[in-house]
Amino acid sequence: MKFQSKVTLVESLTGDPYYTVSYYTALGYWTTAKVFTFRHGEEEGIWSQEKALADAMDLAKRLENTEEKTEVIIYQTEIN
Repeated sequence: MKFQSKVTLVESLTGDPYYTVSYYTALGYWTTAKVFTFRHGEEEGIWSQEKALADAMDLAKRLENTEEKTEVIIYQTEIN
């Protein structure tokens, strides 16, 4: 089974812009897998738009080519 994925550019008036990588779930809705934040005008390093886009596209392509998914909860807050 192939998964549908998408990369979305989100620009805010109050914060740094970012790309979201989402995939379409078997339950019939989009869920965000990861957010890649960048800063306008940053030419290199982890905050550059070019690097954020490349990382987002790489993740989207890996998600859509995944045949199966598994989840392992590493940490969860206890409810008291």
